Amino acid sequence: MGTEERDSISGVHTENIKEVSAGGIVFRKDGSTWQVLMVKNRRGSWTFPKGRVEDGETLEQTAIREVEEETGIKAKIVRYAGSVSYVYHKDDGMTVDKKVHFFIMKYISGIPTPDGVENIAVRWVDLHRVKDYMAYENLWKVYLDAMFSVVGGDDDL
Repeated sequence: MGTEERDSISGVHTENIKEVSAGGIVFRKDGSTWQVLMVKNRRGSWTFPKGRVEDGETLEQTAIREVEEETGIKAKIVRYAGSVSYVYHKDDGMTVDKKVHFFIMKYISGIPTPDGVENIAVRWVDLHRVKDYMAYENLWKVYLDAMFSVVGGDDDL
């Protein structure tokens, strides 16, 4: 659902589209080392798995579905981690106002496998090296809050 506007310079109609997505910051412990699941998207940027909420889905259902579809990993939600909002422009000139909700998730099973459509790589990253991979600065605070909660023992992982 969007709002239609007319660009004051070109006179062209533009439409702002609102999108809501959800995803997961999936943690697992490998021996004594905490790891986080990351995906490399088609543009070559490393991030966390996420995707649009489908009709009738809750944010939690979307996060679980997207993590599994994009990575082959089954995970369960521990708690809400936070959200990021941003605006981007589609090739057709549409402006999208997007909000992405993230959940702290616990690894259950599976082998990281990229879906080959939205993501070209999936890997477990040592939680202290996530900053080296993360392409989007707006995710950093959400990740840090999640990491400190997990490492501090506040979450049941």
